[in-house]
Amino acid sequence: MPRFNNIEDVRKYIKNNPGKVKLKNGMTVAQLLDIEAKKLYDILTKHVALYYSHREPTAYQRTFGLMNSLRIERPKVEGGEISVRIYFDPEMSTHESLFGGDPGFTPVLINWGWEVKQGAHWGVEHFGQQEGWHFVEKAIREWQATNKLGFGVKVRVSAPNVDTEVIFSGEDISL
Repeated sequence: MPRFNNIEDVRKYIKNNPGKVKLKNGMTVAQLLDIEAKKLYDILTKHVALYYSHREPTAYQRTFGLMNSLRIERPKVEGGEISVRIYFDPEMSTHESLFGGDPGFTPVLINWGWEVKQGAHWGVEHFGQQEGWHFVEKAIREWQATNKLGFGVKVRVSAPNVDTEVIFSGEDISL
């Protein structure tokens, strides 16, 4: 264990070794983050399942691409920070437009909702328009209620015509 002369030395050590510093319980911050990320992943999975159970479509057969596309990676240490990426695999959760437009990234469409601007399906619930389910925000809020370690959540949305990053503050995220 290195020797420290002041609190600034401790801060520098932690910043330069974020994945290695052990806490009193013997675990590293990276290990704790991994545990918390798995909890958030499980909660997000539950909220996606709640969306599926909300209604049964009659005009198409579900592929469950949204549910099956959810992924989690191992903690990564980079630039003095530790992060874990939880994401929807675009290969499994992007589908062609039924109206000849751009492909749709299902997590964005279901979470934030959609509305066609014109045509025969304009205003038709669940087909031409749908309110957002906000499963991302619901899952983060539920996880934050048990987050005693103070870990933060950053949401990055990258999809056709959308590229944004926000630090989650407890409010619904709008695009």
